[in-house]
Amino acid sequence: MSNAKLERTTITIDSSNHEKNFIAKGEVIVFDGFLKVYMEGD
Repeated sequence: MSNAKLERTTITIDSSNHEKNFIAKGEVIVFDGFLKVYMEGD
């Protein structure tokens, strides 16, 4: 069976006035592939 295809996105917001950064990450399944029949639990 074919591999699944995922689209991953990372957004980083840096602030020059502060030492803290904001990072958001996410992923979307573009093609199910083997995940259609097999999904590993968390």
